[in-house]
Amino acid sequence: MASTFVLPKPTPEDLQRGFIERTRAIVLLVRSNTPWIISVRTDDENMGRSFDGTYTKPVSDLWVRAEGGPYVPLSRKDQVITGGSPGEHQIGVDYRVIFNPDTYREGRYQITVIYTISTP
Repeated sequence: MASTFVLPKPTPEDLQRGFIERTRAIVLLVRSNTPWIISVRTDDENMGRSFDGTYTKPVSDLWVRAEGGPYVPLSRKDQVITGGSPGEHQIGVDYRVIFNPDTYREGRYQITVIYTISTP
């Protein structure tokens, strides 16, 4: 499954805090008769460039976690964010977008996030 996330424009409070967080940005439904894991990655090289062309937002500025788990910075390599036992499970996925107020420039940033559900 793939999901495209368009980064909202950060508020002054977001920039001061250093991030925007979206809890349960998406919810994945797992139906499995075996133990399973969910991995996350992107094929994108970056999230795009600023309107003025002076800044490229790295993919690692998007952190992903399964509800309550630790955040992992997104990369082009699969990273396991959760796993579980057979059955039906709804897994909320949270996003945290990191901003450096000294280097951030306005732009239209987006990224395609790829989720893979597999057996361990």
